Amino acid sequence: MKLAGIVYVHPISDNRMNGTHMSSLRMLKTICGNNMSGITIITSMWNIIKDVEACEKREAELKSNWWKEYIQRGCLIERFYANDSTSARRIIKDMLQGPGLTLQLTKEIVDEKKPLSQTTAGRSAGGLRSIYKACVHADPPLRGMPD
Repeated sequence: MKLAGIVYVHPISDNRMNGTHMSSLRMLKTICGNNMSGITIITSMWNIIKDVEACEKREAELKSNWWKEYIQRGCLIERFYANDSTSARRIIKDMLQGPGLTLQLTKEIVDEKKPLSQTTAGRSAGGLRSIYKACVHADPPLRGMPD
C-alpha cells in the first residue's frame, strides 16, 4: 500500500529542538524507514515571527543538523505561511504527483506478517512507554519535567 506522502509540521518559532520534537522525528523514521522521498517537513508560523533573520538561521541549522539525514534520503523542506492556501495547495499537489511512499511499518505488518509490537516502530514505541513508566514511578516521581 502506497501513500501519497507524509507531512510533518515543525513550528519555526520554536528556538530549540526539544525532546518531543526529537521523539517525533525518531518515530517518523521508524515508521517510514530509510526511503524518505515521500516526506515533506513543513516549517510553520512564519507569519507570526518578529525576527525573520533569526528564524532563517534556525531553519538553516535544522536543515544542516537535525534534518540532514532526512534531506539526504529525499525529504523535502517547505515553508508554510498561515492563510496562504496557494502554498498549501502547491505542497499537496507536489506530493500527489510524487513517487509515493510505502511505509516500513506497512512492509513489516503486511509483507513480513509481524505483529505491531515486533515492528521497528512498535519496538520503539514500547521503549518510549518503558521510559515514561520509569519516570512516573521514580522516587520522587519525575512528573512535569520539561521536554
